[in-house]
Amino acid sequence: MTIYILLDLAQNNIELLYKWAKPSVFLYKKNRSGRDATSLRTELKILKTGGNMKRFIIFISLASILLCNLVLAQVPHPENYRVIYGNRDGTPMSVQLGQIIHFPVWGATDPTDSIDTVATMFNPLKSPDVIVPERLGGHCSLCDDDTSDPGPPPYLCYIADPYHSHDSTSQGLLFIGELSDPHSCFFITFGDTVLTGYFTMSLTNDSSYLGRTICPFGEGHDSAHGGALWGFADGLTQVIPVATYGCLYFSPCNAVPGDANGDSVFNAVDLVYSVNYFKGSGNPPASWDCPGHGSVFVGGDANGNCVFNAIDITYCVNYLKGHGTAPRRCPSC
Repeated sequence: MTIYILLDLAQNNIELLYKWAKPSVFLYKKNRSGRDATSLRTELKILKTGGNMKRFIIFISLASILLCNLVLAQVPHPENYRVIYGNRDGTPMSVQLGQIIHFPVWGATDPTDSIDTVATMFNPLKSPDVIVPERLGGHCSLCDDDTSDPGPPPYLCYIADPYHSHDSTSQGLLFIGELSDPHSCFFITFGDTVLTGYFTMSLTNDSSYLGRTICPFGEGHDSAHGGALWGFADGLTQVIPVATYGCLYFSPCNAVPGDANGDSVFNAVDLVYSVNYFKGSGNPPASWDCPGHGSVFVGGDANGNCVFNAIDITYCVNYLKGHGTAPRRCPSC
């Protein structure tokens, strides 16, 4: 869409340039008589005389308008570029004391596609050391499906080294895309919110946080890459995305919502585990005594209604496909 906008602007303005400046513009092209640079300079002097000078001024003015139009057509709207740290729907992430978690990072580009693709991004996240004593790297999931070549990919997508400052630590997701075939890799979502990766971190063992919702995260930075910044494929345009920082709920229950197999991570493996359980094989998910509901399989209860059944499997499938909200715990557990 961007290129069509530019071509339309260029066509309209170039038609005006041609109309006004055609009598004044002389292109030097050596002909059969062998005109040299001296004859060319003589012809160009016409531009400085009489009405041709007016046409020349108009030519320069319209050329400036064309340039401005091309630049304005590439101005991004920062509010249309978003990065979300934590649960995509903004709900607190249910965690345990001392747990190692994968804190997700989501991204979205302009839904109108009025600008170019994002070719570079740096998404840094800061956390206080008292809540998150260790930052353990993570994973960048952009272009994970590029398996056509067993060798190293031409793009970069990784978690930068931790950067310590006073009583906090920052770590960023760094992506530098590749725009040429056959390994074309860039970021554009047309408004959809998609997973770009996650940070791995360990949490505090301080029991004073049990049953509390803590919002410890903020914009990070480091000495090598600075703060949050996305760059476009034109190599000139940049934008700072609007950031949303999720919270942590330190639950006294030791089960992660949707984590049916009890490995402290919710993913597609839990779906297979739940299906096998309902088919009569495997052990049940972790259970917890929840006031008013008795013993609840909290690991398998993904929709938070305090019951584990086939509806929870459908709920998890929809979430992993990009629909609905993140698995949530029974409110009484």
